[in-house]
Amino acid sequence: MESVVAPYFAYWRRVTLGDREIVEGLVLPEHAGPSPALARILAGWDGHYYWESAGGGRWLVLVHENAPPRERVWLHAALFLITLLSTTIAGAAFSSAGDDSSIVPSAATLLAGLKFSLPLGAILLAHELGHYVVARRYRVNASLPYFIPFPSQASLLGTLGAFIRLRSPLFDRRTLFDVGIAGPLAGMVVAIPVLLLGLATSVSTAGPTLPLAHQYLVADGARYYLGDSLLMWTARAVMGHGGVILLSPLAIAGWVGVLVTSLNLLPLGQFDGGHISYALFGRRQEWVARAFWLALLPLGRLWFGWWVWAGLALLLGRGRLGHPTIIAPERQLSPERRRLGLLAIVLFLVTFMPNPLAFRDIPGQNTPDETALTPRASVAPTPALALAARVAGRAPLRGRCPALDLDPGAERQPARPEGAPCGQVHGEERDVHLVHVSPLLDVGEHHRALDDLVE
Repeated sequence: MESVVAPYFAYWRRVTLGDREIVEGLVLPEHAGPSPALARILAGWDGHYYWESAGGGRWLVLVHENAPPRERVWLHAALFLITLLSTTIAGAAFSSAGDDSSIVPSAATLLAGLKFSLPLGAILLAHELGHYVVARRYRVNASLPYFIPFPSQASLLGTLGAFIRLRSPLFDRRTLFDVGIAGPLAGMVVAIPVLLLGLATSVSTAGPTLPLAHQYLVADGARYYLGDSLLMWTARAVMGHGGVILLSPLAIAGWVGVLVTSLNLLPLGQFDGGHISYALFGRRQEWVARAFWLALLPLGRLWFGWWVWAGLALLLGRGRLGHPTIIAPERQLSPERRRLGLLAIVLFLVTFMPNPLAFRDIPGQNTPDETALTPRASVAPTPALALAARVAGRAPLRGRCPALDLDPGAERQPARPEGAPCGQVHGEERDVHLVHVSPLLDVGEHHRALDDLVE
């Protein structure tokens, strides 16, 4: 391969990365246009190539792939369909259709759940395909997205997310940057319209709220407050919402897309933000990562998931927060990509949620949206759930149970007697979504096992 292009280089080098061969070189000034002779070679090049400007000259990088990777398309398709089913069942709970106790969900239940599962699947698919398409453009050996289904009984979302595998190393900062930023940008292109359309079908109420969380969902007889971000505040204002918002399933999917983007853009190790910040700052990325990692520790007082993320960053980095080195880190990003990197930083700031998810029993509140809702039967908190509430710093409060069905036609039942056990307390959700291995990890409620441990 190098023998064809070597006459056009002042100097060059050849690198073999698994099934890829890469030739990069400083092009002679008379061919840097490129010259007609070099242009003819590039027009017939069997692979990918790109130009870079550095050191007062023009560099040419040519990538040749010996054979395209073989994929088990049936496996990826099957995982996607199973994940669509599990998220549909989870979404039915957000649509007040989750009371179908049969083993096989009814058609009505599935139809209601699709309002959540289809937009969420589109957001996750767009994110992962963003990484995949750009990686394959650079001939990086990358897999198709793997979707991870999870039982809706143990996961609020019905999935652990999705990931792609990168089976060969990345060559330079440009490749690292483009692959890293493509996922968050592609995901947000889908998530923002989904969020706005979802807010148009959501309901503003005058009910109680929590700090930094002015929207909520009701599922499995529990109220989950979802965190605020600058983007969420702006979207609510654009759609004319005030007070606290009961999100529709479509809006919940959009909110999850915003959270996924924010978590991915943390500038830690192998996260998308770690790739982007290393491409921008080089070895200085490690100092940025350390500062953000230390900031996660006090944030864990608001949301336990931040401590999970801090531990996960160390686990993936084998005790280090810095990004692994790449083959050719010496060339800086172009001004255009540096401006795009600034956009990624702004995107992280506007999507960041200090307190993404919280559960709180609000005592003695009768809000307008609750007057049309029917409390379910009270369930005494198990020892494990009481322990989980104490660990999270939120001991169960006494008062009227917020375990509610979204049934406008239901007859209101009497309030819970004073001192009676309140509704079921649910543990917090913890979401993890990475670039190379990027599941939306939901540390769900393992009540029975915890009960055995506590008792």
